[in-house]
Amino acid sequence: MEYRHKNPSHAFTQKADAFARMITLDIEITPVNTPLKRFKTKGIWDTGATNSVITQELANALGIYPTGITNVNTASETNKPTATYIVDIFLKPDLRCISFAGQSTCIVKK
Repeated sequence: MEYRHKNPSHAFTQKADAFARMITLDIEITPVNTPLKRFKTKGIWDTGATNSVITQELANALGIYPTGITNVNTASETNKPTATYIVDIFLKPDLRCISFAGQSTCIVKK
């Protein structure tokens, strides 16, 4: 049976010449539902994380404001009060993830 290209995959492949200490991907981040104001950056995949994180500098560049506060745990801190934001993260042009208050929903355009 020939399956090649009949069922398009929304997976990512990354190759490395040696042991890869970090998995990164070119991404675009926008204020939620504002696709024309895109910020291109590198996304770092943290396989142990339960939330997506952006820097305060990125929040400022996007012109977005906190939507709430949540407590987060990091390698060095527990229950640290942290501002939450709602953003769209584009992993590929047709794969958008909405990230808000510790929740993410991915939408694939057909």
